[in-house]
Amino acid sequence: MAISSALEERILRVPARDWANHGSRSSFVRFLCVLCLSAVTFAQTQGEEPSKALDRLLALYKSQPSDWRVCHQIGLSYMRLEQLDRAREFFQKTLALNASFLPARKNLATTLWFLNRKREAEREFRTVTRASPDDPVPHLYVGLAEYERKRFLEAMEQFEKAGDLALKNPEVLPVVAETYDRAGQPEKAYAAYKKAIELDPSAEDGYIALAGFAVDHQNNEFALKVTSQGLEKMPGSLRLLVLRGLIQALLGKQEDAERTLLDASRSDPKSSLPLLAVGVSQLERGRYQDAAASFRRAADIAPGDFRARYLYATALRRAGDPYRREELIAALRKAGALNPKDARPPAMLGQVLMEAGRPGEAVTELEKSLRIDPENPTALYQLGLLYRDQGKKELSRKMLREFEGVKFKKKEEEDEAVQILRIVRER
Repeated sequence: MAISSALEERILRVPARDWANHGSRSSFVRFLCVLCLSAVTFAQTQGEEPSKALDRLLALYKSQPSDWRVCHQIGLSYMRLEQLDRAREFFQKTLALNASFLPARKNLATTLWFLNRKREAEREFRTVTRASPDDPVPHLYVGLAEYERKRFLEAMEQFEKAGDLALKNPEVLPVVAETYDRAGQPEKAYAAYKKAIELDPSAEDGYIALAGFAVDHQNNEFALKVTSQGLEKMPGSLRLLVLRGLIQALLGKQEDAERTLLDASRSDPKSSLPLLAVGVSQLERGRYQDAAASFRRAADIAPGDFRARYLYATALRRAGDPYRREELIAALRKAGALNPKDARPPAMLGQVLMEAGRPGEAVTELEKSLRIDPENPTALYQLGLLYRDQGKKELSRKMLREFEGVKFKKKEEEDEAVQILRIVRER
């Protein structure tokens, strides 16, 4: 039996960013096990409180432990109660009794994903794609897994197989669009960004994503136009105001930028974003000490925001004051601790330590950067030089070959202003 229209609507509203980052418990509650329930299965328990349903089913399980249907229903009840590990246990019991029951396999895969056991989840989803190649749900998850690995051609193929679940979902489309762009399909990327806005014209993320795409492709005037369109819908959007101010600064419209950023700071005085944007504008004008002061104030407002620490370090590095080198190193260590999944702080830290004559520490940081992002150009190049100095000729050649292979592909490293803009665009 087909999934009901109400369930389909809920499926199409699941946020892709939650999926891509293994999700929070709150995002899990938003869709529970909707992805995999048939209309019959859903109808059996939708009118009953999950805890009562679970008690009834556990009592039934004691007398019928070999009934795979009961095991599956228990798994669903645990999902609704957010007891994910218990849900996983009963979905696995279901499959041990009936390995061909695909809803249980999809629910198991979904539960594993939200338990951050993504490799196991992906393996289960791939099993479903082989058994049911027209099912869009597993293709979407496999695509998200490929996206996380930065295998954009493979992710693109999976998203296209997911069909409307990926290509007509405003919350998934920004991920799809970025995938197209990174796979060398900018026309398809542009169409996906535009489609996201068309489907949800009141969502600021769509305008921010399209404007950012335009900036990445050196079309700042168009990016400015996109922010204007977004602000017509959401006049007080802090993120749109900040992004607009940054783009104005990149275009050399400094007075306009300052006015826009002042409006942004008034819209939310407790936000660090306007100060980050002011600092970027100051960086663009070569006012490095002023920029450092702006980023320091932003860090005071939001001490847990790695962007403020990283940009503060960037300003100090550009200022070039040797007496503040330890302060620069401390800022980069703090940025790395606040966001250990970002390769940029350890890459810059390795470079700074190398310049300070501390090659052993530099190698440690640069290798850490490459473990996070094997294609970080700064880390590849600096490690190539360090390995050469250490007499590790083969390793040095390997690093420098890889650097040559990625330096043109990593667009965010081509233009420092665009790289900084990307950081501020992040939530």
